[in-house]
Amino acid sequence: MSDDIPIPVFLDAIQRGNNADCEQALFRLLQLCTDEDPRKMLCDLNGVPVLVKAVKTCYSYFGQLCALKCLSWIAHLDCRCSRQEYEELKKSVRAVAPHELISLTSAVTDGTTEDKLRAVMCCACVASARKSEHLDDFRIVELVIPLLRNANEAISAWAADALGNLSDRGVIADETIVSPLVEFLENGTNAQKTSAAFALGHLAGVNAFNCVTVMNCGGISSLGTLLETGTDTQKALAAFALGSLATSDDARVAIVGYLPDLVAFARAGTQIQREHAAFALGWLAHSDTICEMVITCGGITPLVDLVRSGTEDQKKQAALALGNVAVDSSENAATIFAIEGVFSALIELLQTGTDAQKENATRALSNLALNSQRGCAAITNEGAIPCLVELLHCGTRAQKGLAALTLGYLGVANKTNSTTIRNAGALELMVDLLRSEVDDHRQHAVTALEHLTAHGKDNIRMLENQEATSALVSLLRTGADSEKELGAIVLGRLAGTKPNREAIADEGGIPALVQLAQSGTDAQKEEAVHVLGRLAKEDAIKAVIKNSGAVDALQQLKRTGNTAQKRKAGIALKAISPEAGTKRRRSDNS
Repeated sequence: MSDDIPIPVFLDAIQRGNNADCEQALFRLLQLCTDEDPRKMLCDLNGVPVLVKAVKTCYSYFGQLCALKCLSWIAHLDCRCSRQEYEELKKSVRAVAPHELISLTSAVTDGTTEDKLRAVMCCACVASARKSEHLDDFRIVELVIPLLRNANEAISAWAADALGNLSDRGVIADETIVSPLVEFLENGTNAQKTSAAFALGHLAGVNAFNCVTVMNCGGISSLGTLLETGTDTQKALAAFALGSLATSDDARVAIVGYLPDLVAFARAGTQIQREHAAFALGWLAHSDTICEMVITCGGITPLVDLVRSGTEDQKKQAALALGNVAVDSSENAATIFAIEGVFSALIELLQTGTDAQKENATRALSNLALNSQRGCAAITNEGAIPCLVELLHCGTRAQKGLAALTLGYLGVANKTNSTTIRNAGALELMVDLLRSEVDDHRQHAVTALEHLTAHGKDNIRMLENQEATSALVSLLRTGADSEKELGAIVLGRLAGTKPNREAIADEGGIPALVQLAQSGTDAQKEEAVHVLGRLAKEDAIKAVIKNSGAVDALQQLKRTGNTAQKRKAGIALKAISPEAGTKRRRSDNS
């Protein structure tokens, strides 16, 4: 079967030919489909159902792989078939067998040019189809790397594609890998440029070392050129690669010059260009300066449009980008976001999106609410609180933590929000998160509770139960530093009533507080001393505090601590002293 046969003939051979013709047609079709124009023609000719059937029924394993690989491009680059359906279809193809990898290894090392081409294509197909430990056993990555320098352009292009698909196996991309890929970007064939951009994007996402190597080999400028002059697919993959590189601070500085191009793609590019542009903008937006540039370049409008009416993946990436742009945003920026419809778009996504979209939308709302009264007001006015409480109740693990954090920011903004959040039962749900084994849950929940108890006695009274006290004391023992500090702050507020003081002591809070006063961070020492001083209002607890070794720790802080520690240690020592017990004070709720 010759290479110049038109696509309709290939499709006919796949459907009606004998087994050998079917496999050969799929092999040749896959070679053609490295270019976007033949893929477009294939889709226009209703070839997708033909390929789907071939994946399910082709007698040849290699034929199945070829059909599946074509569909992966059509789904992920052309957006002409459902990615969800493609992922389901992958389950129809078995994992590669060891004897097949033996044949591939032999073909790559000792075969003819045609053998090598078929073998490296098979490697790329296998790597993108199913995860298999056998690929590591046979050192397929090491087998493919030398093929980047193969004189045959098709072989080297497929080697780059294979490495991109194998990158998640922890590939360390040194100069021997990156240099030929950058050369492809600059002087390669269309297939080489496409595969190189794909590979560099995935390699850069593996680790910081790979990012540095790409930078040192001149990859950013070469990708920038491709972003401006490549085919539609190449431009999209260049945006993806630049976004992957933008995880590095140094790379972001070099990439920021392409920000206007990325905004233009987000606004009016192809479907995949818009998705990858949103991805890149999200990773670029990790500094105040770049966030301001995104706003100045008009990046908010296309991101909002994607959140409202984009594809599923566009919505996810755009929500993430908006959340990153919103970090530490000013009141002026919050006004711009409101005018652009950011808040309403995110809250709509919060109600109707996929789990990943809801997570990114919640994160964005959390960032928008942080330190911004205008942001909090806009979020509340759009009716976000019931949606966030619902996520706190039955969302995914990530959604629950982010929802708690966002509610905390909204609750501290004003009393009305705080009351709404309390009446919705959110505080009890936050206490549940304090006991979670998920680190972010504890951190976000205790942060929210600290915010919600800052100015509201009603919220403090809502927490007057054994479960809340027990969970907070547990944080003092086993939490991260910030969790211990915030937990102590909340316990200090709870210690304003006799029942809570007794509950804190009963739960073993005193030894934990003394430990913090002795060896905690400066902030932990200050808060622990404050709580001990409040607990000492009860004579029975005062004796426990003395016997726990607190006096020495308090005296040490009074002598050598910072200003706040000295002051609070003095107050605590006075409360513990015998004279304090003879003084008249309010009972119970003093």
